[in-house]
Amino acid sequence: MTFPSKLDLPPEQWDRLFAPSSCLAMITTADSNGRVNAASFGTCVRVNHEPVYIAFTVTRAKDTCNNVLATGEFVVNLPSFDRELLEKVRVDERAPGLYEVNVADAQAVLEQAGRVLTELWPTVQPALSLQRGVEYRISSAAGDGVLSSQGFTLTAPKLAARAGLQVGDTILSVNGRPVDGFASLYRIFREVRQDPTLRTVRVELARQGTRRTQTYRIR
Repeated sequence: MTFPSKLDLPPEQWDRLFAPSSCLAMITTADSNGRVNAASFGTCVRVNHEPVYIAFTVTRAKDTCNNVLATGEFVVNLPSFDRELLEKVRVDERAPGLYEVNVADAQAVLEQAGRVLTELWPTVQPALSLQRGVEYRISSAAGDGVLSSQGFTLTAPKLAARAGLQVGDTILSVNGRPVDGFASLYRIFREVRQDPTLRTVRVELARQGTRRTQTYRIR
């Protein structure tokens, strides 16, 4: 498996990376001896437009905190799905709620998903919502949404719209496995990735107060 090269964006584009809300990010730092540390956070936000100020929360006992205090520097890395790869995925609607996905395309997406989840897990730190409790705001080329104990609610389907998903849909489970946190996403991915015989993925979701099932056949 090959990995994409790191893309350094100019300061004038930093502001747009954090619009409109917080996102998952990998914070890399180095200690006074140059040893690099990487940790993931769900609390990385923009707090000022011009100049762009980026803030994240970390406990004093963490290496990230110690390194920032020692050097005054940190790097924000935003892993995301490869949009070009996702645009090539062929999804055909065969009937209402029934879709077919090419097996080679599905395998490529799983490889990409594995890279993203590996980079973010297990050190990602959640944000706290007074309405939903612990939640994660996730942004990718596939779609944007909020992950909580109540499921994953899409705020912008983006490329996921090709799979029949809409704004406001809340994904409740995948093949019977509840979607109720970041750890559950990793477990679902691992089960799907490790089952070479898997040919059907059933996604239960809530749409406008009604539960429905979207079925994806891998051919």
